[in-house]
Amino acid sequence: MTTMQGKVAIVTGTSNGVGSSVAAMLLSQGAFVFGVDIAAASSSLSGYLNYRHHQSDLSQPASPIDAVKACAAAFGARIDVLINVAGIIDHYGSVDTLTDDIWDKVIAVDLTAPVRLMRAVVSVMLKQEKIDGERGAILNVSSRAGMSGATAGVAYTSAKHGLIGATKQVAFRFRNEKIRCNAVAPGGVLTNMALDKEKLDMQATPAIDAVRLAGQSYDAMNTPDEVASVIIYLVSSASRGVNGAILPIDNGWSTI
Repeated sequence: MTTMQGKVAIVTGTSNGVGSSVAAMLLSQGAFVFGVDIAAASSSLSGYLNYRHHQSDLSQPASPIDAVKACAAAFGARIDVLINVAGIIDHYGSVDTLTDDIWDKVIAVDLTAPVRLMRAVVSVMLKQEKIDGERGAILNVSSRAGMSGATAGVAYTSAKHGLIGATKQVAFRFRNEKIRCNAVAPGGVLTNMALDKEKLDMQATPAIDAVRLAGQSYDAMNTPDEVASVIIYLVSSASRGVNGAILPIDNGWSTI
């Protein structure tokens, strides 16, 4: 059985979906959770005494450092866990229709922000003593799009591929310092991250539908709790030997 009793965790994207589920599971196991989201706190987390919410736009350069400082003010200097969940989607746009605005926004939130947060948190983890043989654990939420070119637009696909690369590099670089870094690659998840159909690239979308729809039909999707339970395992001491792994959570979608 995994337990996070007494651990301090920074979790992004806690206002809804997978991030909210992750926070609730951590809190139910006795962790101290510092949630970061551009939106206000979820009402589902308001009853937990060990939860603090930090409303912030992580695409801003100073936001990751500010979040780490605010976490220290709330729970002390130690950070045991970082879970990068927050993300935005594109509209399946291919490179011929890509705008600078979409590219910049998606890369900023889905790749640059997680890397900046890892930079800030690893600096803290390196200074702290090991507990249960570890200084800390990091989990990045990538996507099926991080391992395929046929499930999303060019901006989202690039960002999620990049996050997998960053995960692997951090895992190897800090393996001897006992800081682990893994990623999950969910397929379709039943959340409120909805597409604005009026903005869809109507030429690019049909070109990837053969693969995309295999994992995004309603009966193929996972729930936020199903994704969250795997995330909790990967940041717990139960997975101490797992480092640099990229784990699909997609009901078999990644087999094609």
